[in-house]
Amino acid sequence: FKTLWALFADEELVDTPSEPKTIQQFHHAFRSAFARLRASPVGEPLRAALSSGAHAAAIREHLAWDFCIWPDHHVFGNRRESPPDLPPMPLGRVYVEPVCAPEGPHENPRPIQAKLTSWLGDKPSVAVVQADFGHGKSLSARRLAADLAAAWLNAAAPVDAWFPVFVRCAHAYDASLATMVRRAQRGQLADADGPHLGTDDAALALPTDGQRVLIILDGLDEVHLDAQKLGDLFQHLDDHTTDRCRIVVFSRPALLQGLNGTVRRFRIQSFSNSQIDQWIEAWRTNATDRVDPERLTITRAAIEARGMAELARTPILLFMIAWTWRVEAAEGSDVVDVYGRYFEQLTRSKCVYEPDPVHDKGHKVVRRSAMELRRRLAMRGLVSEDAEPATALLWLLGRIAWESRRKAHVGKALLERHVEVVLRQELELEAGPAFELINRGVMLGLQFEPLTDDLAVETGDRTFRDYLVAWYWRARLTTEPFEEAALLGARLLEEDNESFDFLVALARRGGQAASIARVAEDCFRDERLGNQLGPTSIPREDLRLHLRRVALALRCELGETRLQLADADPVRSLVALHIARGTPAELRMVRIDGCGLDLSNLPLSRSNLENADLHEARLSRADLSGANLCGADLSGQLLGGVKLSDARFRGANLEGANLRSAMLVGADFGDANLQGAGLAGANLAGADLSRAKLDGADLRGASMASATVTEAQLNMANVDDANLVRANLRHATLNGTSLRQAVIEGADLEAANLEDAKLEGANLEGANLRGANLKKANLEGANLRGANLEGAKLEGANLNNANLDGAVLDRSNAEGARFEGADLESASLVGARLVDARLGDANLMRAMLMEATLVNATLAGTVLLSANLTGTDLRQADLRKADLEGVLGIRRALNLNKAVMPEGFSLADWPEDELPDPPEADDNPEGD
Repeated sequence: FKTLWALFADEELVDTPSEPKTIQQFHHAFRSAFARLRASPVGEPLRAALSSGAHAAAIREHLAWDFCIWPDHHVFGNRRESPPDLPPMPLGRVYVEPVCAPEGPHENPRPIQAKLTSWLGDKPSVAVVQADFGHGKSLSARRLAADLAAAWLNAAAPVDAWFPVFVRCAHAYDASLATMVRRAQRGQLADADGPHLGTDDAALALPTDGQRVLIILDGLDEVHLDAQKLGDLFQHLDDHTTDRCRIVVFSRPALLQGLNGTVRRFRIQSFSNSQIDQWIEAWRTNATDRVDPERLTITRAAIEARGMAELARTPILLFMIAWTWRVEAAEGSDVVDVYGRYFEQLTRSKCVYEPDPVHDKGHKVVRRSAMELRRRLAMRGLVSEDAEPATALLWLLGRIAWESRRKAHVGKALLERHVEVVLRQELELEAGPAFELINRGVMLGLQFEPLTDDLAVETGDRTFRDYLVAWYWRARLTTEPFEEAALLGARLLEEDNESFDFLVALARRGGQAASIARVAEDCFRDERLGNQLGPTSIPREDLRLHLRRVALALRCELGETRLQLADADPVRSLVALHIARGTPAELRMVRIDGCGLDLSNLPLSRSNLENADLHEARLSRADLSGANLCGADLSGQLLGGVKLSDARFRGANLEGANLRSAMLVGADFGDANLQGAGLAGANLAGADLSRAKLDGADLRGASMASATVTEAQLNMANVDDANLVRANLRHATLNGTSLRQAVIEGADLEAANLEDAKLEGANLEGANLRGANLKKANLEGANLRGANLEGAKLEGANLNNANLDGAVLDRSNAEGARFEGADLESASLVGARLVDARLGDANLMRAMLMEATLVNATLAGTVLLSANLTGTDLRQADLRKADLEGVLGIRRALNLNKAVMPEGFSLADWPEDELPDPPEADDNPEGD
């Protein structure tokens, strides 16, 4: 190595490779050549000479050097070379780092890389980076791996630096972390021209030499996991998390909605204006090759003028806007418009536009195959005879995306031979010139790499596939006669894909909503069992179930009127098939009139009733445990006898619903409407009620221990006798709420609004009320022992006979508050404002009152034994009959001569202290 380096670095022979990137490329090339030599017969003596430890170290270093060149790879697909139809977009030059949302109210947003670096230094935990599609999750994951690898290579002690292991879940997922790591590193080695090792090679295992390792699981949402498997996986990951092994998961939020546990969640935010500007500048700088100059004229101001400002905050949509940019374009666009223009541009560029000379041969094949494809599709009535070749190519793109979904449904990958089967069956093509032309054109048109029969076909980003599937479904639903067999074999309604939403939008955009609704209703009403081979009488062979449930959702969503049913048989037959198969029922977006919806006594655990209208449904004694009721309308429902544990109600309407004594442990009510709901005696332990509306709700005696109630609205609610131990109520609004005798011990109420709340006798021991608004609140007899009320607003509050032993009220404003008979022993009131406060007969023994303002306060009969009054303003304070024995700092109290002191008080009785007297106080201090 040294000899080669000296030779190639000789200035007389070549330019000195001074740039770090050049050196890294040399290292990588040498490692690759060395690895090939070792694997050859000539290298047998070398293999024998190297120990297993050296072998593992060499593999690790080879992987690290590969990570280091990832910033030079294209942002799409992590390819070394740019795809033929896209401009050069290397990760290192066009990646704009996303910002992570704050975890708390006192934290500012931070770049995701800095946030993860900080997390690595915290207490061991599994981390989840979540964001919706196109926000840069995978790019951030790749950038993290590259940066960590570079730091590892340059570390003085690599064993203490974090070595990255990058797992693409779509390719390497397994329930075993050890297997995932082996698969991922084996695949990366192959991509990096490394040695071809078996998965059982010891060098592919997790290090056993004490090396710090960060395992990055990218795209977990591309793996279908039910709630049980997801929970088991995260428990497995947690079991492997140590001081020297950390795991971070990148995924969409939808997959993790039902996940409980103590994982750290980092939420990526949408682009800010400055990030949009930064991305556009990178686009204009790097995308000069193979890009129409018109697309480089894009600016944020122009985007805003066309009404696409919000779309541009999603990075992938910003790219699609830039890629399809035209100086003259219609104003007003949404996501479907952007996707439509993108795919129109993609297909037309392959069929019409003059290609790059480098790729000329490929484009000619695509154009010829698209024309032949159009002819074949027109012959079968699948496209019109005057359709553009680009439309034919888009049809086939959608068909292949749907076939990919079908294969995934049975746990298989889409292979090239499957594409060939589609061409033969759909287009009735036999082997020959036409078949070869279209097959080759499809491969080039989809930007596929040369494939062998054992390599899976890639169909792009998941949401791109979702759009293509929706496009294909719309085409099929509007083709006469309707051939339902073409839409059998997979699910369209799943929580982790967007095909259904795209389909609805495309139908409305194309003016086809009514016609699709009619086809969908006919399909739903047809209760026959069947599959691609025809009718069947065996339920397990039926494939129409998934089509019927999509048809029901389409009819309810696209119909001009609500679906009218004379009886509930079509719905119950749908549910019965699910029950017979032991699979969760799918009744998403159901809206039915006439018979009503009778789901009483049905086992519907883990069913999907998202956005369903259930406010008049019969649900008595139904089992909806673990069900998805997000966005559903359950207003006014009697749900007391319904099983609802672990159900999800995010965004649901439960106004006036009766959930008395319901088991709702761990339920998700985020953003739900529970105004006026009856929740008395309900068990909401660990539930998520963040941003929920609970105004006027009845929560008497409810258990909300460890519940998340952040930013929720509970105005005028009744929470008497409820259990809120360790609940999180940060920024919650509880104006006028009744919390009498509630147990709120250890709860987090930071910055909560409790104005005029009724907390008599409540137990708030150890609670965090920092910055909370407790104006005019009634806390008489409440237990606030050890509570943190720093900066709290207590104006006019009633704390008579309250226990504030050891509480912190620093810099709080308690003007006009009442503390008569309260126990404030050892409490800290540093800098507190207690103007006009009433503290008669209170216990302030050993209290810290430094720099507090007690102007006109009443302290008659107050015990101030050993309290600290340094800098305390006592102007016109009433201290008659107060016990001042052992008071500290009284000589440094302000305006002592203007206070009403106990009979016989003399400052001379207090010894001189060593500190200087405080400055003379202003006779008219601000706020007096």
